[in-house]
Amino acid sequence: QYLNIGTGNDLQIYHDGSNSYISDTGTGNLKILASNLDIQDSGGDDYIKAIDNGGVTIYHNGNEKFQTKATGINVTGEITASGNISASGAGTHTFGGDIKIDNPSTVGQLFIDSAATSDVVINLSNTDTQKAKIGWDHSESALAFVVGTGNMSQAGMVLDSTGVGIGTTSPGELLHVAGAANQLAQ
Repeated sequence: QYLNIGTGNDLQIYHDGSNSYISDTGTGNLKILASNLDIQDSGGDDYIKAIDNGGVTIYHNGNEKFQTKATGINVTGEITASGNISASGAGTHTFGGDIKIDNPSTVGQLFIDSAATSDVVINLSNTDTQKAKIGWDHSESALAFVVGTGNMSQAGMVLDSTGVGIGTTSPGELLHVAGAANQLAQ
């Protein structure tokens, strides 16, 4: 039994003995208009909830997994991507777990890009207290290692095209150790 709607039976609602269908075969789009829209399984568990002037939430097995917000999206659980994932824009991009780069067929790479005249820095922290940083010091054209909260110009060790500098940000030799105790222990 078919419920046919429209002059050319453009919209049909029917059951074929095994499955139920809503079939839009005519011109235009199938639009569902509602103040709030819930799509649920036969037991009443949510698949999708859409709130008027609010967010859309997608569920898996009754558990919230994806939600749109005015400021972006929230994802609960793991994200598996077969392509690139980009985070852009000003501000902080926070990940609540480990970030794993795994490419079994070639080299796994992490790219951090900044403006041509800026440093590129990875900050290492424990409970929001900076412990060290590793980065490219643009002004020195060097890879710098900083322990504590100092800036890149206060690096404890740098690596540039001349060599390695320990206690200096401008090594003058292949290995340049600066300071009062610039001896290597045996």
